[in-house]
Formats: sequence, C-alpha cells, structure tokens
Amino acid sequence: MSLSLLEDVENYVEQSLKTGSPQQVLRSKKQMMERMNGVTAEINVEELYPKEKADFVLSKDIKSLHHIGDIVSYSSTALQQCRVKKIDCISPAGKAISFSLSIEAPDSSLLSAPLSSLRCSLVPVGKGDQPIRTTVTTTSTDPGVYRIQCSPSTNGTHTLKVQVYDVQLKNASLVIPFNPYLDNITPVRTVTELKCPWGVAV
Repeated sequence: MSLSLLEDVENYVEQSLKTGSPQQVLRSKKQMMERMNGVTAEINVEELYPKEKADFVLSKDIKSLHHIGDIVSYSSTALQQCRVKKIDCISPAGKAISFSLSIEAPDSSLLSAPLSSLRCSLVPVGKGDQPIRTTVTTTSTDPGVYRIQCSPSTNGTHTLKVQVYDVQLKNASLVIPFNPYLDNITPVRTVTELKCPWGVAV
C-alpha cells in the first residue's frame, strides 16, 4: 500500500466525518477492513522468519569491546610513556634469529601501529655502535604483537631500539646467548686441569 493511497483514505475519512453520517463512516471502515484482510491473507508469515540460525554470539561484556571501531591516536607524549616488552624467547632459524615484542601503553593495553611507522634495530653493547638491521612483521592472530627477525654477528647483550613514527621509545635489553652467524661453535677457552666431570656454571 503506497503512501498516497493512505493519504487518500485519511482525507476520505475526515471528509466523511464532516459531511456524512456515522453509519457511512462505519461502512467505509468495514470495506477497508475487508480489503486489509484480503491483502494480509496473501502474505505467508513463515517466509518472514529467518531460515538460518546465527553462527555467532554477541558478547555482553562491553569492556572487552570498547576498542572495536574506535580510531585511537597517540600523541608524542603518550608514545614516550609506552614501553617495549619482549614476548617470547629467541628462536634460531639458520643464521638468523627471531623473537616477538609488543608495545605496551601506560594503561597496559597493546599499541597497534602500522608497519610503515615502526622502526626496530639491535645494537651490541660494548662491541661497536653499528646497528643490526631487522625485519618487522605482524601476525593475523595476535594484534599488537610484532615479529622481529635479524642476523646478528655476535652474541651477548644487545640494546633493542624501537621507534614509532618520530618518537624513540625507551630502550630495552636483549640477550643473545649464542652466535648464530658462526657455522661451527668453538670454545673460547679450554680448561685443561679438569679431568673428570665437575659442576661448572657458565
């Protein structure tokens, strides 16, 4: 039923109330009711119900959904308060190593920044200031977690430098217990005086 037809019916009823008798209005109402019953009888009510059930359930915990759909922007001051947090242990892959890190905001939430704005490098402590280039990737399963891969030339303590946009975050420390760049691991010093097993901590 179109809007113009409803307006015509409204005008007809108003005109009938002004000029006609109540009996005439009742007859018009009866005709309209018969017409409406005829229209609704042609509608299959079962077709209005969904044939498929939903395969997901909406969460009632609003706190866990507060960040969805929000556009979060961080100022330079807020970025300086973020800290770099290493997620897992170092995993060797040939002559390269990889590990995961996240950037934690002051409210303990994880900062998700585009890869184009993220810079990461490793600098050996006490072995020169030449930074080691790294490759940064993300995972589709863990938002806010970044996978770092690099090929260090030495073991020991390294300074992990992370830059988001133009803001340099506070440095973190990373220890590489072995040198994956070497094909053969040779001892640095041999203790010849030991001829039987001893408990030695290195």
